[in-house]
Amino acid sequence: MVGKLFGFSQCIESQLILISYQAMLRLEDFAIKQRCKYYEVIENALSGMTSMPIIITTKGEITVYEINNGEASKLIDADVIPLQFEICEINKVFLKLLKHESFPFVINAFRQYRNNKRGHFYEFNNVPLIPPALHSYKHNENVNFAFTKEVKINIENIWMPSINEEVSTEDRIRKDDELKIPCKIGLFKIKKIFLDLEQQGFVKEGTTSKLEDHFTESAMKEKIPNQVSPIEWIATLYELRSLIRSLRSSDSIEGDLSSVARHFLFRGKIVTRSQLESGAIGTEKLDRLENLLSRHDIHCVP
Repeated sequence: MVGKLFGFSQCIESQLILISYQAMLRLEDFAIKQRCKYYEVIENALSGMTSMPIIITTKGEITVYEINNGEASKLIDADVIPLQFEICEINKVFLKLLKHESFPFVINAFRQYRNNKRGHFYEFNNVPLIPPALHSYKHNENVNFAFTKEVKINIENIWMPSINEEVSTEDRIRKDDELKIPCKIGLFKIKKIFLDLEQQGFVKEGTTSKLEDHFTESAMKEKIPNQVSPIEWIATLYELRSLIRSLRSSDSIEGDLSSVARHFLFRGKIVTRSQLESGAIGTEKLDRLENLLSRHDIHCVP
C-alpha cells in the first residue's frame, strides 16, 4: 500500500483516490462514512481495530546522519530523502500525538551549527513519518535521521484505506472536468492577495469568501464543485493577464493556462487561454497591480 504516487489510477478525486489498486479516503471523509469523529478513527487504528492511516506530504525532506562517538555527520553517499508527494507510514507514537494536536502540525527543520543544534535526531523506530526510502536503513544502528526541511501536516494530508469502496464513474476525474487551481503558497496567502484585489475593485465583492471553490493547496487533483460561478474580473483584461503571469512566475500557483483561464469571467464571458497569452504592447498601466503585489512580495510581470 505504501509507495510513490504513480501508476495507481488515472482517476484521482479530492475525496477518493486509488493507491496500489486500493481505494483511499481522506481521514475526515472516512470518519463521516463510519459515523464517528476523526480522532475516534485514530483511536481504532492505534488499537488495531482498523488499518493504520498514511500521510501524503506536500513538502519536506529527511537527511541521514551517521553517529560516531556521539558526533553526528551526514552519511557519505546517502541521498537526501524528499518527502513531497510521498506516501508515508505514520509512527504510532506520532499518530497518538496527532490525535491530541490541532492542525496544521509542524515538524520543524533541523539545523546544526558548530557548537549547538536545533531540532531532533530520530532513530528509525521513532521517526514520525516513514517514507519508503527510509526502510533501507531500518537495520542500520549507526544512523539517525533529521527533517532538514519543514513538514506541515494538515488533516487533509491524512488518508485511510476505504472499506469495500469502489471508485464510481461520478467519483472519477475525466479529461474535460474543471479542476481547482493548485495553490503552492497556500489558501491563506492567496486569500490575502484576493482580499486586496477585492478591496481595490479588481474583482467582484464577495470573491474572497468563495476562493476555496477555485483554489486548492492539496497535493491531489480536485474537481470544482457543481454550480460554482467563475471569479468575476472587473479590472482590465491586461491586469488579469499580468496577475496570472505574476502568480505563475513567482511559483505561487500551478496549472494549465487553459484551466486557469476558465476560472475567470470578464465582461460576461469566460476568459480563454489566448486572452491570457496575448503579449504586452507597452501601454499597459499596471501601477495599481504592481503596488498591490509588492505588498505580498510578488514581482509584477507585464
